[in-house]
Amino acid sequence: MSTYSEDIRAYEAVTSVAKEANDVGEDLRSLASAMLAHASSFYAAVHGREGPDGLPAALMQIVQAHATHAAREHEFKRYGPSGQA
Repeated sequence: MSTYSEDIRAYEAVTSVAKEANDVGEDLRSLASAMLAHASSFYAAVHGREGPDGLPAALMQIVQAHATHAAREHEFKRYGPSGQA
């Protein structure tokens, strides 16, 4: 996790809301979907929808990061911690 104060603050807010929702039996998948939609709208309002910092560019970076992570997990499961020979 990042040590930037805004990252810590956002992480704590999300963690707190998720814990509260879980404690009262709310659907975490629905909550996650709603949070993603609201976060995307907030990002677009601040950064816009065009250009290198716009929402589509940010979403593409997120997709690419998740694809890279998934590929690393696949390689780890396939070859183990020592990697490919």
